[in-house]
Amino acid sequence: MIQIINGNALDELKKLPDESVDCIITSPPYYGLRSYIGAETIWGGNPECEHEWSINISERVDYTGFKRNRSGLNKMAEKIDGHERYATTDIPPIDKNSVYCSKCGAWKGQLGLEPNYQMYLGHLLMITEELKRVLKETGTLFWNMGDSYAGKMGKRQGWNDNNLTYTREEALKNGTSFYLNADYGNIPNKSLIMIPERFAIGMIEQGWILRNKIIWYKRNGMPSSVKDRFSNKWEYIFFFVKSRKYFFDLDAVRKPLKESSIKRISQSVQLQFDTGKVNDFPDDNMNIKNILIHMKQKYERDNPAGANPGDVLDIPTRPHKFAHFAVYPETLIEPLIKAGCPPNGVVLDPFAGSGTTGIVAERLGRNSILIEISSEYIAIIKGRIKNNEMEKWINYTDKPKTTTQYYIGKKSI
Repeated sequence: MIQIINGNALDELKKLPDESVDCIITSPPYYGLRSYIGAETIWGGNPECEHEWSINISERVDYTGFKRNRSGLNKMAEKIDGHERYATTDIPPIDKNSVYCSKCGAWKGQLGLEPNYQMYLGHLLMITEELKRVLKETGTLFWNMGDSYAGKMGKRQGWNDNNLTYTREEALKNGTSFYLNADYGNIPNKSLIMIPERFAIGMIEQGWILRNKIIWYKRNGMPSSVKDRFSNKWEYIFFFVKSRKYFFDLDAVRKPLKESSIKRISQSVQLQFDTGKVNDFPDDNMNIKNILIHMKQKYERDNPAGANPGDVLDIPTRPHKFAHFAVYPETLIEPLIKAGCPPNGVVLDPFAGSGTTGIVAERLGRNSILIEISSEYIAIIKGRIKNNEMEKWINYTDKPKTTTQYYIGKKSI
């Protein structure tokens, strides 16, 4: 059964009961990368406040109002304070969807488009605090996360998918796209911010146990036009747990033994024998042939279901016809669910996007809860499930009007 909630992740998580899910698999919006329609959320401040929203001009970069002169004072000033100079008609637009409450200081904007990366990390940790509450003591959390570069993030700024963002001219025209001029502190332009690492440290300080830093290797990742660094071909999947004892079914994801693996071990032993590193046997019957047979039998006995797949997942990306750009492949989610969620258990994805987590969970005999803020992507999930010929949708209305829920199956969770 799939339960889908159309709402903000932080607000909707607070409505879920304690220790109600077995596994969490998700990928949050990356910092400064994309703008999603209708994804603005109120963060912090006083929830009882009658907000008055205004733009915090102090957080914008100062501009001279004169055209940039590379051979004059403007160039010198840029070197001193690091701020680029523009003509008044060339100033990047103010994001009208990123504002502050003049009464309580709350910020209204999209997760991933905060004015600084520290605020972004703070918002993520607010969400993971709720995730920790709803996850069972035996539960697992798999968190897919990519890094970002300091500097103006937009077209031709080094992103692999630079055709998905807007130029300054396009942003000025439509007024709602993002052209993020964030405060990166002492991080120089073009440098990786190390957001995944900073997030992982914050999670450990929050009480999570980090079991693995899994590498998702995307051998067919999107090509990049950048010419002064290597293309990004991998991302992190952090594997967190709440307690030292948790559900983990390694046998479900072991790789079948290959003759090449056994041959490699045999060659290693043979090499040690030939070089004299192994030559003193307590039993005359323990010649090299018997040793190799013994090692093969021991290897197969210790790994009856195959070998541990390791912490590098070589899984190619794949295109989709629906309009969601950040889609991870089903083959990436499948081993995570098999290993981290018991049969008939509940998988939660607080940033459901196009619903891949729920699609795979249903196929593997697990229930799922999908939270997605965009009604556009709710429609995408609905279409994907319909195309997969799953059970007919049932509109569930016995909930507050602020939350729209859809259920698939004969009973609710």
